[in-house]
Formats: sequence, structure tokens, C-alpha cells
Amino acid sequence: MGTIIMLSKIGLVLLLHAGYSLSGYRHFKLLKNDQDFSIPLDILLQIAVGAVLCLFFGIISDQPFKKLREFKNNVLYDSFNNNANFKDVYHNRGKLLKKYFIDTKGLNFK
Repeated sequence: MGTIIMLSKIGLVLLLHAGYSLSGYRHFKLLKNDQDFSIPLDILLQIAVGAVLCLFFGIISDQPFKKLREFKNNVLYDSFNNNANFKDVYHNRGKLLKKYFIDTKGLNFK
């Protein structure tokens, strides 16, 4: 299990290094006034290997799903919509921002 997590972290480090290298390469091309921007092969290889390592070993190291019927709480998921904060449709940020809206289509925002 430790090897799988280590390989997943190596993939993450490869992705971070590829992003940093690509940023430096782009900065170099801009300083050189070169309009042709193509990603070098070594950076593409780092992105591909890092993504494969992260995805593959991230999926393998994940724990199996638990069955929903094993949970002890009896809270139904349909009851979450009955929360008063979800039903407050008249006092929201749209009411505060309506003075900044431009009436371009003849709509009345009052």
C-alpha cells in the first residue's frame, strides 16, 4: 500500500514539475519574441507519465465503496431540501446586484 501511494505522489510531483517547466519555457519564448509556441516533447512526456501515474495509482489506492444500507443514521436524503436556507429565494445576492444590471432587452428588474 505504501508503494502505491508513493507512486501516486511521484505522479503528482511530475505534473507539478511539468507545469513549472512549461511556465518557464513560455516565459523564455516570450522574452525571445518567438511567436511559434509548441510544447517540447520532454514536457509532454512528463505530463503524460504524471497523469497516468496519478490516475492509475489513485484509483487503485482508493478504498472500496460502502453499502448505503450499512449506515446507522436514518436521515433521508429527500429531507435535505426542507431546510429553510434552501427555500429563501427572495433574499439572495441577485436582489443586491440588480442595481448594476443593464436593462438591454426591455426587461423590468424591479
